[in-house]
Amino acid sequence: MTSNVDKVGVQNSSPIFGAIANYSFIATAMTPIMLYEADDRLTQIRQNFISLVPIGLFHGAAVLFQMQAIDMTRVAHVISVKRMSALLSVVMGHLIFQEKGIKERAIGAGIMILGVVLITL
Repeated sequence: MTSNVDKVGVQNSSPIFGAIANYSFIATAMTPIMLYEADDRLTQIRQNFISLVPIGLFHGAAVLFQMQAIDMTRVAHVISVKRMSALLSVVMGHLIFQEKGIKERAIGAGIMILGVVLITL
């Protein structure tokens, strides 16, 4: 549902402005909650800042690419393709973190990918 709102924002501005406005709003709304709930989390952010920077940069790039894609085509297609990352997540979870239940997870991810294929036909 929020992707449709993203589409309206991107159509009325630009992909970059839409992404910045969206995440600025979220950060502004979440900051008081984080500060209220934070015990040692601010210390954890400072301690892990070097590790968090590349994560933030990659996520920012992913959001910009998503907003650009939303601007160029239908929202349903963009979100369907984005959800295809589920299969990669299942495989990486099994290989890197030795998660159990690979068969059930792969079947679920496969059904989602089948949905993507059906949407694009």
